Amino acid sequence: MRNSELIMVVLLLAVLSLCITNSLACNEREKHALLRFKQSVTDPANLLSSWSLTEGCCGWAGVRCDNVSGRVFELHLGNPEDSGTSTLVGKLSPALLELEHLKFLNLSLNNFRGTPIPSFLGSMSSLTYLNLWGASFGGLVPHQLGNLSSLRQLYLGGNSGLYVDNFNWISLLSSLESLDLGWIDLHRDIHWLDYVSQISSLSELYLPHCQLNNMISNDMPNWLFNLSSLLVLDLSDNSLVGQIPSTISNLHNLNYLNLSVNMLIGRIPESLGQLKHLEILSMFSNFLLNELNGTLPRNLGLLSNLVALHIGNNSIEGTEVNFAKLSKLKTLGIHLTSVVFNWFWMWDT
Repeated sequence: MRNSELIMVVLLLAVLSLCITNSLACNEREKHALLRFKQSVTDPANLLSSWSLTEGCCGWAGVRCDNVSGRVFELHLGNPEDSGTSTLVGKLSPALLELEHLKFLNLSLNNFRGTPIPSFLGSMSSLTYLNLWGASFGGLVPHQLGNLSSLRQLYLGGNSGLYVDNFNWISLLSSLESLDLGWIDLHRDIHWLDYVSQISSLSELYLPHCQLNNMISNDMPNWLFNLSSLLVLDLSDNSLVGQIPSTISNLHNLNYLNLSVNMLIGRIPESLGQLKHLEILSMFSNFLLNELNGTLPRNLGLLSNLVALHIGNNSIEGTEVNFAKLSKLKTLGIHLTSVVFNWFWMWDT
């Protein structure tokens, strides 16, 4: 009886929570600002159909309000990759500036038709999360984003029409934890790497296909391995050349490392085995040829948390013995290598 009463209480609280959310007094100024935003885009799938004058904005799709003040603090307007729905199309309206308490803004995977990221976003000082990933923006990434001193997560990747000319503003984002610049042209500022290295709070850095090959003196950037707070590092598809330095072991907190589709040479350093938290390691090559060679390092077996390992299309040698202690390994890519398996050998679990 006691369990059934507890379940009823939980259900009642859930219903009350929904009622409170829908009955929150919507700030009229913010409501009209959101309606002006709606007017600036086309919405072929009627994703914003609930946005109307007759309904409070705290109950609108994608809008989250503070439970006490009723002020809008989150906008979830990203288009899920697997949704199958049409995207919002158009350009961003400066009406968003009237959402003075907005902390979270997700506009990913919409279609802003190659228009520039508006500089007014740099005046939305309450933002801690900004996601414009794959939203078809183009042109110069505005320096004004450096004014967002509270920002913790910034996702600009997937917009191949974007470029950076002077990246010193990124070092002003001292609270930044996650940065995605994938597919953005970064080669115009040869010093931008130094600016990124000044962000000691950074834990995730995504830089795939950023044209880094002309920027780091034809060698892997040693300073990069001083960012000991990194959990995720993606430098794939950048035509990087040179050897993987032994100082990679300084990234002792990494759980994801992607160096694939580059032009790396030499042996995989033994020090890689010191990255004991590593779960995914990718160094395969696709249309470019990584020239990693030699025998797999003995210390590879120390990566006890490794779940996926991709080393295909390299001149690497080894046997099943190299993987004997990797009891959590589920995915192994070794195509076009000289790694030889005895298929009668069983995994040591």
